Amino acid sequence: MNNKTLYIIIGILVVIIIAGGAYFILSGKKSETSAPAGGPGGVSSQTIAVQTPAAPPSEPLSEQPNQAKYNEYLTEIHLGKLPAGAQFDPFKVIKTNVFSAGEQFCTVMNLKKTIIAGSEAAAVYDVVNKNYNQPKMTFPQQLKQGGIVGCVDLTQTTGKYEYKFYIDDVLAAVLPFEVK
Repeated sequence: MNNKTLYIIIGILVVIIIAGGAYFILSGKKSETSAPAGGPGGVSSQTIAVQTPAAPPSEPLSEQPNQAKYNEYLTEIHLGKLPAGAQFDPFKVIKTNVFSAGEQFCTVMNLKKTIIAGSEAAAVYDVVNKNYNQPKMTFPQQLKQGGIVGCVDLTQTTGKYEYKFYIDDVLAAVLPFEVK
């Protein structure tokens, strides 16, 4: 792995941490409670409103995620974007799987339970060339129960990709996307 890839991944992690903090600060004013406050541990989970639905995948996935792992940790995960030049605002992320140069690439998820540091990872797979555009990298921070939003500058060139999300080295989600 080269230094450029490492810096990109570190940048993604920093953005996720900042985005999560911003989301939790702002969520008290703008979010809806999706579970009663008396739920597990007395903690309510948060949901994030989205503006447009993503189109369903038109091609088969390169590999199938583990539904049991998804169900254990996630209630939702999807991709979204912020327009070029937009400041980060987790409530303005537009749900999509089609991106253009200059846009910010966002991951939105709602966690049922906390994922301990070092247990989650992500990779970007190039569907056409059948190789990893961004190799699997482990996140060094803990992801807490509730809503998580993270956005980074789009680095992929025109093509078809899959964002792969892993928990405990098990593939939990595969999210197809396209860059036009």
